[in-house]
Amino acid sequence: MQYLNVLLEPLDDKFPTYFYGGRLEIDYVLLTAIQREAEEVNQRLRQEIHRLMNHMVGRLHINLFITKVNYLVDEAILAFMDVGGTEKESQYSAQKRLMVWIAEEQGHDFKIYGFYRLHS
Repeated sequence: MQYLNVLLEPLDDKFPTYFYGGRLEIDYVLLTAIQREAEEVNQRLRQEIHRLMNHMVGRLHINLFITKVNYLVDEAILAFMDVGGTEKESQYSAQKRLMVWIAEEQGHDFKIYGFYRLHS
């Protein structure tokens, strides 16, 4: 199984961030700068998720790390759930999952926010 650590928005580099006791290693940051209207951001977010997921085949566990709950989190979860769904990918439908983690303010660690099976 492949593991993909995705960050919704960049973290503050001043403080190290840990995940299960080890330093958090991120494979991909979805949005690096948000300076547009909500609709444009939502469209850009969906495009990034589609681009990322188009390169993934087979069993996949995605860890999505977030720093705060806002509309982008809901949009990202919906976009991950909407990606694919073609007959070609249907054989992998039960093998893709999304785990969403939210940052703890003082512990510099993450706790579980939600778990989703993709393409169900």
